[in-house]
Amino acid sequence: MSVRPRELMSLLEANILTREPALIVSSPGLGKTDMVGQIAKKLDADLIMSHPSTEDPTDPKGMPWCWNEKGVIKADFIPFGQIEKLIKADRLTVWFIDDLGQAAWSVQAPYMQWFGSRRVNGHILNDNVAIIAATNRKSDKAASNGIIEPLKGRSVIYDLTDDIDDWCMWAYQNNILPDIIACLRANSSILCDFKPTSELTNSPTPRTWHKLSNLMSSGKIPDHLEMEVAKGYVGEAAATHYLGFRRIGKSLSGKNSPDYIILHPDDGGIPESLDALYVICGTLARKASENTMGRLVTYANRLPAEFSVYLIKDAVSFCKDTVNTKAYVEWLSAHADVVV
Repeated sequence: MSVRPRELMSLLEANILTREPALIVSSPGLGKTDMVGQIAKKLDADLIMSHPSTEDPTDPKGMPWCWNEKGVIKADFIPFGQIEKLIKADRLTVWFIDDLGQAAWSVQAPYMQWFGSRRVNGHILNDNVAIIAATNRKSDKAASNGIIEPLKGRSVIYDLTDDIDDWCMWAYQNNILPDIIACLRANSSILCDFKPTSELTNSPTPRTWHKLSNLMSSGKIPDHLEMEVAKGYVGEAAATHYLGFRRIGKSLSGKNSPDYIILHPDDGGIPESLDALYVICGTLARKASENTMGRLVTYANRLPAEFSVYLIKDAVSFCKDTVNTKAYVEWLSAHADVVV
């Protein structure tokens, strides 16, 4: 069974608070690193990241060292860098071990001991430290060597999958372009359609959509080069879908303009094109506030049920305070049969 991002966040919180190690498995680009960062921030925990794919065995187990102590030669493994910080951690700390499957097995072996007994070569991980790791699968062609069996057996394994509602909640809080949100609401299969290939092309993933949004929102991309940028991030097929929605967003005017609709919700346009409705609803959701929620509900009540739910759910994702408004409570009561 796979877990959605919201479900994973709840599970990781439990793992961190109980200090039980967890291993997140997914295809590239689903946002594993960001999720761990978010949960660490929520718990007011320090975050220390390790990248075992760039390490040799001395990084996780310590540097072999010898010295002369009053004529006696002594030797030990001396922890350094991040391991030293983790041994001395004096507050809740999330140790995030990213791309663990890309590490050589000789590097994974000492991590196996940190996961299990929480000690290597006599050095003990501080009780304040919780271990979370992440990896891609061998089938993802992401240079993953797999995880050695004893290490797997020392942690719970969570299989992460994408979810359009969870992603939209995140997107509205992270200034993702409304035309991208609308495109993915209408075509949720391209939110994450990762296809490993030896060709120099990208696949649509939450990560590449995020990067595309950042660049497109800069205002520095000429119209005639938008296809090249979008294709470079999410591949040609997904880019073609997206640019159709982008053109719709640029063409909305008159009564179909989101600005007109927010001022005149009783008279705002309801286009026949479903794609245009997705763009309008996505743009209106970003205008949500306690002051505008009544107007959004008025317009939503004129829409087909699917789009009414889409608009109001995303408005709440953008501004959570809207759930306290009378307009939202009345809308929720009237749509209880279709709200999941």
